Amino acid sequence: MWTSNAGCEQTIANSWKTEKRGVPMYQVWDKIHLCRKNLQLWSRQSFGNVRQQIKETEIQLQQAEAASMQGKDHPNFCSIQKKLHALLNKEERMWRQRSRADWLKAGDQNT
Repeated sequence: MWTSNAGCEQTIANSWKTEKRGVPMYQVWDKIHLCRKNLQLWSRQSFGNVRQQIKETEIQLQQAEAASMQGKDHPNFCSIQKKLHALLNKEERMWRQRSRADWLKAGDQNT
């Protein structure tokens, strides 16, 4: 999910461009640590709480649907509907990635 967003690559590049002091292994460790912190911050800013965004968009969609049924602002209804579909796709990708990570961590129990 992150790698499909342009800001991810830039965040990683900026983290690795920083100058660090110390022995080379410490420099690598410190850059990895900084990269992790920056990616967490970037994720909160770029994605936030997807579930909360979906709830808010669903409420907006209900309001826009009521207005659209009265013949008002149908394009707004369509744009909110597209936004909701995009958020739902993002959530689905997120859950797919999590389930794959859990499966890889647990390993194959049939062997």
